[in-house]
Amino acid sequence: MNDRVSSSSLARLTQQDMNARRLALSEIREQIGTGKRINRPSDDPARAARLIDIGANLSRLEQFDRNADSAELSLQMQETVLDSVIDAVQRIRELIVQASNASNGPVERQIIGVEIDSRLDGLFDLANTPGSDGHALFAGSRLVDKPFTPGSPTGYSGDDTARRVNIGLDREVATTTPGSELFMRLRDGNGRFRVEALPTNTGTGTLDTGSVTDESAFDGTRARITFSAPDRYDITDADSGALLAADVAYEPGAAVTVAGMTSQIDGEPRTGDAFVLEPARQSDVFTTIEALVSTLNASSDTPADNALRRQEMGTKLEELDTILEHVALHRSATGSRMQSIDASRNETDAVTLQLRTTAASIEDADMADVITRLQEENTALELLQRSYARFASTSILDYL
Repeated sequence: MNDRVSSSSLARLTQQDMNARRLALSEIREQIGTGKRINRPSDDPARAARLIDIGANLSRLEQFDRNADSAELSLQMQETVLDSVIDAVQRIRELIVQASNASNGPVERQIIGVEIDSRLDGLFDLANTPGSDGHALFAGSRLVDKPFTPGSPTGYSGDDTARRVNIGLDREVATTTPGSELFMRLRDGNGRFRVEALPTNTGTGTLDTGSVTDESAFDGTRARITFSAPDRYDITDADSGALLAADVAYEPGAAVTVAGMTSQIDGEPRTGDAFVLEPARQSDVFTTIEALVSTLNASSDTPADNALRRQEMGTKLEELDTILEHVALHRSATGSRMQSIDASRNETDAVTLQLRTTAASIEDADMADVITRLQEENTALELLQRSYARFASTSILDYL
């Protein structure tokens, strides 16, 4: 009786061992088929949890790559637009230099004005360029189609916020520059102060755009130069009327300095002619060019009118140079951002490779080891099956 119970128990244990071997073989075959050591969390909960963390980090890195691609596309578009803006403003500058030739009459100037007006329309189109999402590229964070509209002043319906995206670990980039920063935030005159000849002047005197020569004295004073005679002038505070310099002798081409601002008067002013020097005011690309078109379209051609025109075009040439420098700086900054994207991509690729290598070391099966285990499990199962077959064929008659 005891021998029969022992044989039964041994057979049951052998059956359980065979089932375990079959399960192990099934898992090994699955590892061979997938090439993975971990095919479900229950295979190794601790390692599976680590793989989940790695997968989440890889997903973040993939999103960084998508953001980088999108940002690069926007910046490439911005770079192309800014190149076109520079070309257009450079052409307008060439036309103004051409229009300044004394041999040009009203008709020739108006013809030049027509081309500049056409270039101005083109600049509005460039400023309203749509981005990859169909909305204006230079509207800041606002989703509008045409942020810039002609008028006095120029209309801008965007905002001052740059769109930014994450392109790497602790790294973000502005995908575009707001139009307000590109086209609107300019200063007229030489960028520090502006000069103006009064439209009532009857002489041919002009005042160049000048420069700040004494920063400590440049305090925002608005100065007025008034000719009391063709060869004498007074300088007063344009706001209070206070006398700053009296009965100054005029010499054509001589420098005039007041409140840190230095300029040069030339030509033949007449009694009563006046000029103003004052701090630069906010301006924009479009207003500057619109003023040029108006100046060129003026049909009057007297010596005094020509002097006022030369004064205005000289000032606007300086402002066009400021525009070119301003846009070129943003063009350079755009290139720097694209370089930042390339650097971030390299970092992301390096981190991605490291994470994938780590994940592979955790989940990938060692095929040589797996095949060895397969052979061992097969051999063990065959032995168990033979043993079980021997137990199953034994009956009570074998003990009689």
